[in-house]
Amino acid sequence: MAPIVEHPRFEALRLAGQGGMGAVFQARDRELDEIVALKVLSFPDSTSINRFRREVRIARNLQHPYICRVFDIYDLPNGNRALSMAWIEGESLSKRLRRQPLPSLEQVLEWGVRIADALDYAHARGVVHRDIKPGNIIIDREERPIIVDFGIARELDRSSKLTQAGDLMGTPAYMAPEQLVPAATDARTDLFALGVILGEMLLGEIPGGVRDLPTAVLARVINPTPVDLGPSRPELPKDLIALVRELTAPDVEARPTDGQIVAARLRALRSGATEPDLAVSRAIAAPSTSPSLRFVGAAAAAALALAGLAAAGGWGQSEPRVDTVRPQPPPSEGLVPVSDAGLTSTAASKSDPIRGAPNPTPPRRRERSLPPAEDM
Repeated sequence: MAPIVEHPRFEALRLAGQGGMGAVFQARDRELDEIVALKVLSFPDSTSINRFRREVRIARNLQHPYICRVFDIYDLPNGNRALSMAWIEGESLSKRLRRQPLPSLEQVLEWGVRIADALDYAHARGVVHRDIKPGNIIIDREERPIIVDFGIARELDRSSKLTQAGDLMGTPAYMAPEQLVPAATDARTDLFALGVILGEMLLGEIPGGVRDLPTAVLARVINPTPVDLGPSRPELPKDLIALVRELTAPDVEARPTDGQIVAARLRALRSGATEPDLAVSRAIAAPSTSPSLRFVGAAAAAALALAGLAAAGGWGQSEPRVDTVRPQPPPSEGLVPVSDAGLTSTAASKSDPIRGAPNPTPPRRRERSLPPAEDM
């Protein structure tokens, strides 16, 4: 059952999405007479509340046209908490790919540039998302990708007690090897996920058939190989095939070091250039064909932990997401990110950093038509 929204400032209009942590509602902010999104925590406890407050603190510091804007956190009369965020009509990239499995190459490059720019902005401010996936990327009415849900984001320069040693946080199909062991994560963890997403958009399916946690461990840790688009899409530009291969390299040191490099290479592909126009562009090592030694022992431990989960019914074959998994014992609580909730940011910048031209600000609308029920 979805948590009840009772707050004098907000009028809940409809349930937009629900997950293990809570639910997302489309709501009216009575004070501002604006449509917003409310993310409501279902079962408050000290750990989940701390995560919730971290999400507010982290996301409020990220002001970028392709990152969902977060406003504030509110205490509800029933003891729940609600996070108010911007709302824009649109759909998640995962829903878009179900309707249109193979976007045009131009569209893939355009979205890739914008996502890479947004990630570079967050990484430059010390934040790694750690759950980049199509369900956390919303395509708005202007066809712009907006990254949502920094609920499991980690600040790179600050240790956190919210993630214990042995926790796995993310969605298996898009998780880098260092998340599955687990080991230290950084900007290149998010770039790995971007590489998988690019591969999915260009292949029409998740590369390698990775959908659940056991398959992810097998594909990413025990028998790691980068995503190779060449055999299935030989007509694609060789530079694009190479970039996706580098982004999904099992060895983190073989990946591009930041989103600026990735965005520049994608822009070069979009313009037909052979080299990115980036003064600080750096040479990137060829991806490793064998796993790093530091992953080998941990892979065995992860495999044993997964065997225990399977015996205990710790995951469902129909549910591809995992947010918190501890090797011993099987998880009894944790955060499953709400996705596919139709959330995007109304706070798009007045200038578009991709095209370099101003975006017209649409007139304020007092009422908005709701998407059909099947899109909820």
